[in-house]
Amino acid sequence: MGTTTEAGRAGWLSVAVDAAIDDDGRLAVHPPRRRTPLAGLRLGADEVWVVVGAAEVPLGWDRFSHLPYPAEPLPSRATWTLGSWSSGRAGPIGIALRVSGELIPATLPLRRRSAPWWRRIQAFGPATWEASLPISTSTNVFTDAAAQHDTLGALCRVLAELPEARARLADRTVVAELARQMNAGWVRLVASGGSVRRDHTDVEHALRECGYVHPYGRPLSASAVAPLDGVVRSVRAKLDANPYRAERHLETPRLTQICRDLFHDVAPWPFAPLVDPRGPCDEGLVT
Repeated sequence: MGTTTEAGRAGWLSVAVDAAIDDDGRLAVHPPRRRTPLAGLRLGADEVWVVVGAAEVPLGWDRFSHLPYPAEPLPSRATWTLGSWSSGRAGPIGIALRVSGELIPATLPLRRRSAPWWRRIQAFGPATWEASLPISTSTNVFTDAAAQHDTLGALCRVLAELPEARARLADRTVVAELARQMNAGWVRLVASGGSVRRDHTDVEHALRECGYVHPYGRPLSASAVAPLDGVVRSVRAKLDANPYRAERHLETPRLTQICRDLFHDVAPWPFAPLVDPRGPCDEGLVT
């Protein structure tokens, strides 16, 4: 199956994982069928499970841990998150479920069954602070694991932190549509900062001061973004009040374009079915 990303990569890229609805109405995220077993996730309104073959272990939504930095270690208490399976010269490789605390012995039978072979052997060794189960181990440049890693990680965070979004997983129609939209549009996390251009950096800082940020890296839906004209007016006021910009002036067309690039025109995550149009799930403008 092909996948499409914001960068226009489509068709020729294979998937690291597929999203579907299982027989129990849960969102099933699993790698394509292969000879060696890998872990998958089952996401429900009340619980989240890690699955290898027919065996599954509950993880608990309240145990999910969002780590701002990928290399950050998990707390010693029972927690779980998503990370990379490994890394190389080109950066992170694949997708893995990371567990700590009581979830280490709880997932031991699954780790003994999951690929690759050396991780099965490792599972018989002494307990450590943290363990992982591979979801995707692909090192193939034609597999778009990075976008799926970011999308799946953002989804788990949204569901763990927003009970009203998680409750919508009880509706099979919502789950089926969510799976369809995810498979049609896995996207990368939008990186912030890094620009060396003065105006670009000042506008980004002003956007944050005004509260124009996407707390989950992207909007949860296209309707969850403040109107552009209001954004530009607020940012202009911040820039004019900045004493370090007394000798600089940014033309409105250029300011508008930067606001579009950094905030307004950022494509949403493919999680629209989880966003209640009546408002309680819509992130809107977060300050």
